[in-house]
Amino acid sequence: MISTTKIATAIAVLAMTSFVHGQEKPAPDFADFDSKSVKTEKSEPIAFATQGLHKIIEQSLTEFDEKAFEASADQIAKASTMVSNKAGIFPQRDDRKKLKQDARSLRSLAREVRDGLAKDSKDLKQAYSETNHLLAMHYITSSENARSKAQGNFLLGATHHAEQAVSVKGDKVSKANRTVFESVRKMAGKLVKGGKVDSDELKSGISDLTKACETNRAS
Repeated sequence: MISTTKIATAIAVLAMTSFVHGQEKPAPDFADFDSKSVKTEKSEPIAFATQGLHKIIEQSLTEFDEKAFEASADQIAKASTMVSNKAGIFPQRDDRKKLKQDARSLRSLAREVRDGLAKDSKDLKQAYSETNHLLAMHYITSSENARSKAQGNFLLGATHHAEQAVSVKGDKVSKANRTVFESVRKMAGKLVKGGKVDSDELKSGISDLTKACETNRAS
């Protein structure tokens, strides 16, 4: 007969195994919000953070338009916290400083929305456009010192935020910039998959992406 001690031990092991499997998460996928991007092979903080911020922004704008100002303010505050946390992944002190400042601006905007002082969603859209622009530029900077898959993921993050900086305001991405984004995504996809990209082509693509970001911000 099997002892009660052995039975208890077996149940404990089974329970722990089930718990571990329950905690496993599928690999993040840029394609969840960008059909032109590629799947990462393992958990990538950039993918999770970028996707999460994208959803929070959309939800806060929807709630604001529906006059659910307190709920919208809560989402803006979440965006502020996420942007502040993302600052930690950038090694450049100036980059971190700019993102921390942007996070404070979003938190201030959340208070205005909660107090009924922000009456037009254009204020939110402009703030989010600036947030996306800063993130795009910081991802570009980080990509220049990265290699292989890491560089590819930084560039995927950069193109996503560069595009969102325009679309979040309700504007259309120009044909020229769309071509740049698609070209950089293609190169980034190769890098994420472990492929090689011509160094001159990559350098040119990053330069074009930087110019596209600057053009978008000026418009």
